[in-house]
Amino acid sequence: PLDCFWEGAKLQSGTAYLLGKPPLQWTNFDPLEFLEELKKINYRVDSWEEMLNKAEVGHGYMDRPCLNPADPDCPATAPNKNASKPLDMALVLNGGCHGLSRKYMHWQEELIVGGTVKNSTGKLVSAHALQTMFQLMTPKQMYEHFKGYEYVSHINWNEDKAAAILEAWQRTYVEVVHQSVAQNSTQKVLSFTTTTLDDILKSFSDVSVIRVASGYLLMLAYACLTMLRWDCSKSQGAVGLAGVLLVALSVAAGLGLCSLIGISFNAATTQVLPF
Repeated sequence: PLDCFWEGAKLQSGTAYLLGKPPLQWTNFDPLEFLEELKKINYRVDSWEEMLNKAEVGHGYMDRPCLNPADPDCPATAPNKNASKPLDMALVLNGGCHGLSRKYMHWQEELIVGGTVKNSTGKLVSAHALQTMFQLMTPKQMYEHFKGYEYVSHINWNEDKAAAILEAWQRTYVEVVHQSVAQNSTQKVLSFTTTTLDDILKSFSDVSVIRVASGYLLMLAYACLTMLRWDCSKSQGAVGLAGVLLVALSVAAGLGLCSLIGISFNAATTQVLPF
């Protein structure tokens, strides 16, 4: 949700250096003002202006409200720069908000807040939960980004190492998030990453011999008891036992063949198919 405010500019990387100007970053860069300065020196900016207008970039982050108006870097163009009242967060987040491009980057309200309370007109009044997301590079993107850097040249830099770094970062991030809240705090912080999802799928993909054996023993008992009759000529308990054993052997043979030819198991394979 930082993208809804001027502080979202702090998450954007990149710095430009121009003669006679302080280092330009998104925290102090106004695209429209910059184009106007270029026009004054007769620089052709038609294509840039058209691109910015199509994307509806506008003044970038310079006209966004500041979460902390007292921040010395908060621009004077922020609507609450000199405000005496606290920022109305519900008003800013009502209906979601926009990123840098108002045309292509719209963050829906459901992606930002949860447990919302609205008035009779549908306006957001309060929320019980706040959600924030961090988008990471894919292993391929990370590899391509750093492959020309000297400090990775001695470690045989490749996509596998990039994937390992991303996985380690996500695991550390989850630990830090959990440790950031005191035990006696009334706040509850939950974290979820793609690594967490992979761990869940992996745990369900592991075959538990005890569970599978227990399940088939129960099915053997059920098949035998339901088909068993006091009259031996009509009793088919042995047929039930044979049927369950045949199914078990068929499933085992199928899983063995998949393992032999290199097909990896998933949650459906190990948790559903055997039963």
